[in-house]
Amino acid sequence: MSIGSSGVSSGIPATYTNGVQITASQWDFTCLFFHSVPLPVQPGEETTTERRLAEAVVMSPQHAKALATILRINVERWEAQNGEIALPGDLFGESDETGTTDTALPVPPDDQDGGL
Repeated sequence: MSIGSSGVSSGIPATYTNGVQITASQWDFTCLFFHSVPLPVQPGEETTTERRLAEAVVMSPQHAKALATILRINVERWEAQNGEIALPGDLFGESDETGTTDTALPVPPDDQDGGL
């Protein structure tokens, strides 16, 4: 098995996402990874996007903490080599009483309920 330039072993499917919604319970963390794509529009119409579920990953709290730690370490290494990653100031939504934090791209106006 060879490793490609992305660090993913060949033969293992890779999925691109540009948004994630994370929920947590006493027993596990659920990460819903989305890919927001622009929808075709007629000339003069406002551009709209659609959030498509790309992957759902469920893990134990211990695995989630280990993942958060290794992500932090790797982001710090990347920034040391390439410079700071700039994020918009309003990137993170507020957690609600269910523990949901939605860090996906804004929901299009026609999908305000945040449905899949």
